Amino acid sequence: MKVAYLISFLFLLLLLQTCGTDCKSQPDSSLVDNLGKKCFVGGDPLLVDSETGSGSFGNSTTYATGANPRSVYAIDLDSDGDNDLLSADSSSNQISVRFNDGNGTFGASTTYATGNQPFSVYANDLDGDGDNDLLSADAGSNQISMRFNNGSGGFGPASVYATGAGPASVYATDLDSDGDNDLLSADYNANQISVFFNDGNGAFGARTTYKTGTNPYFVYAIDLDSDGDNDLLSADYGSNQISVRFNKGDGVFGVSTTYATGTGPLSVYSTDLDSDGDNDLLSADYDADQISVRFNDGNGVFGNSTTYATGSKPISVYANDLNGDGHNDLLSADYGSNQISMRFNQ
Repeated sequence: MKVAYLISFLFLLLLLQTCGTDCKSQPDSSLVDNLGKKCFVGGDPLLVDSETGSGSFGNSTTYATGANPRSVYAIDLDSDGDNDLLSADSSSNQISVRFNDGNGTFGASTTYATGNQPFSVYANDLDGDGDNDLLSADAGSNQISMRFNNGSGGFGPASVYATGAGPASVYATDLDSDGDNDLLSADYNANQISVFFNDGNGAFGARTTYKTGTNPYFVYAIDLDSDGDNDLLSADYGSNQISVRFNKGDGVFGVSTTYATGTGPLSVYSTDLDSDGDNDLLSADYDADQISVRFNDGNGVFGNSTTYATGSKPISVYANDLNGDGHNDLLSADYGSNQISMRFNQ
């Protein structure tokens, strides 16, 4: 899964290379009315960089998408062992899918309709049949769209689940420890996370909501307190904070603990950075031009923030081992500088 995330992160170059200077102001408080109209007109490209195995990257290759791609992800969709491409094409109201030939070359695009303004795309096995199904967060329709995989990368009709206003991010993982993947969305204009529990067959029950700070742009879930269940994280853009809620083991989440970031966090991620076996916190602080890092004490309590300068307007943060030394290195997608910044873990 971390390989899929790394590939997806590199595709964020598309956000950096298809924008003009008029796009690079900060997000406004209304996600759909403002963010959705600022960038990425026309049939824009996905841009892929190939890693050489030594921490350096080769030449880029581009793949056309629909208009205004806002999000990308890579995972095996046709059960052939290699990772395929997905993009959320916000102005075309569709997901674009391209299949990998096994050598990192991708075929013709297949598209699937979504609701209005899909801002985020993700895939995971939702119905327990071993293949990865499609999800999009449709910011303009206040919904998650879901399509089941037929096992060979073909997707059936969409089911929709109502969220709060302006879902900017969608994610799926097991929250109630029953072995199936549940749904989460970051509802930017509703200041909340929406959670839907899976019945084991890919049908999702009534929505449960958890308050966040102002304008949560990104949602993620991972075990933070080393008790074996996944806890909630959101990057709350308007409150300059990360919100954390611990899982009680059954998918019920406790009171929120907040950690200050720099100004305007748009992305949060968590992985082990100091090789002590627990997951640490990272945020991309868009208006502060920095990554904020906080280390976990092993029980889900996070220490003082350490910051690392990025280029202008970092929109996303990720960490993975890039040079093969066993330590996770830092990456940020610097929207205002048209670049990816990388720091090796020492």
